[in-house]
Amino acid sequence: MVADQPTGYSRWKDADPELTAVAKSDGTYSIAGVPAGTYTAYFDDSAWSGAVAPQYYGGTPNISLAKPFVVGSAATTTVSATLARGASVSGKITDSSGKLVPDSAARVALKLTVDGKTVWQWGAIPTDPTGTFSEKGLPAGTYAVGYAADVGFADSYYGGGHSFDTATNFVLTAGSSKTGVNGVLLRLLTAPTPTITGTRSVGSTLTAHAGAWTTGAALTYQWFANGVYITGSTSTHPTLALTGAQKGKQISVKVTGKKSGYAAASRTSARTAKIALTAVPTITGIRTVGSTLTAHPGTWTAGTVFTYRWYASGVAISGATQPTVTLTSLQRGKTVKVVVTGSDPGYQTISRASASTAAIG
Repeated sequence: MVADQPTGYSRWKDADPELTAVAKSDGTYSIAGVPAGTYTAYFDDSAWSGAVAPQYYGGTPNISLAKPFVVGSAATTTVSATLARGASVSGKITDSSGKLVPDSAARVALKLTVDGKTVWQWGAIPTDPTGTFSEKGLPAGTYAVGYAADVGFADSYYGGGHSFDTATNFVLTAGSSKTGVNGVLLRLLTAPTPTITGTRSVGSTLTAHAGAWTTGAALTYQWFANGVYITGSTSTHPTLALTGAQKGKQISVKVTGKKSGYAAASRTSARTAKIALTAVPTITGIRTVGSTLTAHPGTWTAGTVFTYRWYASGVAISGATQPTVTLTSLQRGKTVKVVVTGSDPGYQTISRASASTAAIG
């Protein structure tokens, strides 16, 4: 028996020697010289044989649920417990091909639930060189089992699932034994964070770049606008054509990779700037030397600030950075176009070019 002040909890908690006693053959024990105070008591098989299930005073294996008791300065305090036979669980851990996990580095974790309440969750039970594990002296209750390993493997759970809550549970009664609680560890995919390229405007196409995943991984892409899935956007093709539905929203992409023997993995990109509304600018005016041409940017996102750059047969016209340009003899016989650049906080700065005019006369 161990009298243990409630200052934390480990299932096999060591205690100060002066607070430890071994019961006699009739089951009685005594500990002298215990300082006055409030305590919990921990009972177990002193030989650690697993023949009985350890418990705290009050009939629980969880110190936070234990029944505290007060030791006075002079009176004798009686604290008793009836230990139930310990249950056991055993199994083996392999990788997806049936081979042992390298270096036998696998570990097992147990979650115990009693009357719908989690009593404790404990790991990491090691495996032996054959990948086998066995744990004795377990309290009765409902169990879920998880499996883990060192770098390179994903955690897994008995019967499938991705957490203790989705694992297959089983019940251990006092003295019962559950064998064949086997686990399969899947390797981890190399899964970088994707990036997105393309003009952030309605009518443009964005492209996802998955990065260097594990060779042979099959990738799928899902697109999101402001974190909400864009219906119908799941595909093995890494592109998204932007529509008016995405105007003013930020786009992200989630890449999911799958490969036999590996745990599926997903990575999500950062969000883009907001998707802008842009237009192809147009030019009006008479196409002759001495006339003035005017650029019309069209309908863009409200609040967009424009700058202009005029070109004659692809060469920038010196000083032509206003919405209008007056044609000179230098432009005679050349075609003219204007590039309009729009900027707005929260949006990508975007440039759109008009069609070229006919040759200037």
